[in-house]
Amino acid sequence: MKTFKYILIVVAVLALIGGWYGYREYNRKPTDLVDAKVDVEVTSVELCAQFTNDEKLATSMYVGITPKEKVLAVKGKITSIDKDDKGLYSVLLGTDVDMSSVSCQMDLAHNMEATQLKVGEDIVMKGICTGFLSDVVLIRCVIQK
Repeated sequence: MKTFKYILIVVAVLALIGGWYGYREYNRKPTDLVDAKVDVEVTSVELCAQFTNDEKLATSMYVGITPKEKVLAVKGKITSIDKDDKGLYSVLLGTDVDMSSVSCQMDLAHNMEATQLKVGEDIVMKGICTGFLSDVVLIRCVIQK
């Protein structure tokens, strides 16, 4: 009977630890990219050209897989600033080379910083690349200062 109590206590402690870990992971917020270390620095022209020429190679170079996502710093000229129905901003960094551009979807915590930007301005955006859909898509973007 004594061993049964010890087993029951060990199982209860393990269940509490597992529950605490699960709760913590469920409520974990994504890291803020303002202070994140940049893994790759590239211009919008280079990034679009690489995805246009060889999408598979560019995907392997720039698209990170969680938990270690690659943080990109993309330098380019702002061609448009769009606001969707939910009030979220996307900044397009255009290229003169082709029809593609880099779509930088602003991080929710830094969304209002996009209102201070102007079309034609050169800027560096930090974000996580998710792939290529006629435009290169960066999410959780912040303005690199």
